[in-house]
Amino acid sequence: DILFEGEVGLTGRIRPLSDAVERYQFALRNGFSKLILSARTPAIREESGTKCIYIKRLKEMSDYIKGLK
Repeated sequence: DILFEGEVGLTGRIRPLSDAVERYQFALRNGFSKLILSARTPAIREESGTKCIYIKRLKEMSDYIKGLK
Protein backbone atom coordinates (compact mmCIF):
# COMPACT_ATOMS: atom_id res chain seq x y z
CA ASP A 1 0.00 0.00 0.00
CA ILE A 2 2.98 2.35 0.58
CA LEU A 3 5.82 2.78 -1.90
CA PHE A 4 9.09 4.50 -0.99
CA GLU A 5 10.83 6.26 -3.86
CA GLY A 6 14.23 7.81 -3.27
CA GLU A 7 17.88 7.22 -2.58
CA VAL A 8 19.06 7.17 1.02
CA GLY A 9 22.37 8.95 1.58
CA LEU A 10 24.87 7.99 4.27
CA THR A 11 23.69 10.90 6.43
CA GLY A 12 20.05 9.81 6.19
CA ARG A 13 19.05 12.43 3.63
CA ILE A 14 16.60 11.26 0.99
CA ARG A 15 17.56 12.18 -2.56
CA PRO A 16 15.04 12.22 -5.40
CA LEU A 17 15.04 9.77 -8.27
CA SER A 18 14.61 10.77 -11.90
CA ASP A 19 11.34 10.26 -13.79
CA ALA A 20 9.13 10.84 -10.73
CA VAL A 21 5.91 11.10 -12.75
CA GLU A 22 6.56 7.81 -14.56
CA ARG A 23 7.35 6.10 -11.25
CA TYR A 24 4.14 7.56 -9.77
CA GLN A 25 2.13 6.08 -12.66
CA PHE A 26 3.86 2.71 -12.11
CA ALA A 27 2.87 2.82 -8.43
CA LEU A 28 -0.77 3.53 -9.32
CA ARG A 29 -0.89 0.67 -11.85
CA ASN A 30 0.45 -1.68 -9.19
CA GLY A 31 -2.05 -0.78 -6.47
CA PHE A 32 -0.05 1.60 -4.27
CA SER A 33 -2.11 4.42 -2.75
CA LYS A 34 0.63 6.21 -0.78
CA LEU A 35 4.07 7.24 -1.98
CA ILE A 36 6.89 8.46 0.22
CA LEU A 37 9.14 10.74 -1.83
CA SER A 38 12.13 13.01 -1.34
CA ALA A 39 11.15 16.57 -0.44
CA ARG A 40 13.34 17.59 -3.38
CA THR A 41 11.12 15.70 -5.84
CA PRO A 42 9.09 18.10 -8.00
CA ALA A 43 5.47 18.16 -6.82
CA ILE A 44 3.31 15.48 -8.44
CA ARG A 45 -0.33 16.10 -9.26
CA GLU A 46 -2.04 13.47 -7.14
CA GLU A 47 -4.94 11.47 -8.49
CA SER A 48 -8.03 10.75 -6.42
CA GLY A 49 -7.40 8.19 -3.69
CA THR A 50 -3.64 8.68 -3.61
CA LYS A 51 -1.34 10.59 -1.31
CA CYS A 52 2.27 11.73 -1.72
CA ILE A 53 4.27 12.22 1.47
CA TYR A 54 7.40 14.34 1.01
CA ILE A 55 10.31 13.80 3.42
CA LYS A 56 13.86 15.11 3.83
CA ARG A 57 15.39 12.46 6.09
CA LEU A 58 15.01 8.76 6.78
CA LYS A 59 13.87 9.54 10.34
CA GLU A 60 10.79 11.31 8.96
CA MET A 61 9.82 8.13 7.10
CA SER A 62 10.34 6.08 10.26
CA ASP A 63 8.16 8.50 12.25
CA TYR A 64 5.44 8.38 9.59
CA ILE A 65 5.38 4.58 9.51
CA LYS A 66 5.35 4.35 13.31
CA GLY A 67 2.33 6.65 13.32
CA LEU A 68 0.41 4.17 11.15
CA LYS A 69 0.48 1.45 13.81
